[in-house]
Amino acid sequence: MSETCLGTWVLIGDEVVITKSGKETHGLGRFFSSIQNQAVPGLCFIDISLLHVESRQSYPLILEQLIKKKAQETAPKTAKKKGKPGRPKGSKNKNRTEVRLSAFQLQLQRCIQQALRLVGGTLKVGHFVYDGALGNNSGLQAVKQLKLHLVSKLRHDSKLYFPFAGEYSGKGKPQKYGEKLTLETLPEKSLRETAVKKTSKLGFIKSRFGIRISPTCLMSWSLSKRTLTRVRLQRYYCLAMI
Repeated sequence: MSETCLGTWVLIGDEVVITKSGKETHGLGRFFSSIQNQAVPGLCFIDISLLHVESRQSYPLILEQLIKKKAQETAPKTAKKKGKPGRPKGSKNKNRTEVRLSAFQLQLQRCIQQALRLVGGTLKVGHFVYDGALGNNSGLQAVKQLKLHLVSKLRHDSKLYFPFAGEYSGKGKPQKYGEKLTLETLPEKSLRETAVKKTSKLGFIKSRFGIRISPTCLMSWSLSKRTLTRVRLQRYYCLAMI
């Protein structure tokens, strides 16, 4: 194998939005543009690329147009039920791995499958990286069905808990969740890296934390602080296959 094939390779994906005026273009709609930080009229494409981690170079593989109207019409609708709030009496737990994927997730699955066929057995690819659109259970299952690990981002207001490590009291249902996962509750051994960078404008401090919160979940926290301004907290996670 050549030296260019050595190292760590991952699949990365994103939605690419280009502005377009008019009314006759196929797939024209309003899509959120991260550059303009607002929804803009234009076209949207799903882009799947192969990334070499060490050299930080990406190689585009798949580009497919995303039709917003079609995705909205075929997405599963939430049924509104009338009655008392809360869980119905006698209901049983559902298998969270059995989910109904939306049209967008199915289209993304097909794009990933095409990319994996192009890669073939030449490179070992085990992770797929995407933004917060897959930061939920159905997004996780869509990637796990392709036998890949998912690296994504959680919502800023998501709440995580350590597994309960205490002893069973002998009464009632065993406790499942322990202490809430925050920066204050993270043990010192979870600290992986701290870097301090000085720029011409502001000082920049960045710390990375990593902790395994369950046998199938590895959480990585990134704390970025700009001197005399604000603290911004971002949470990323990597969920391994069961």
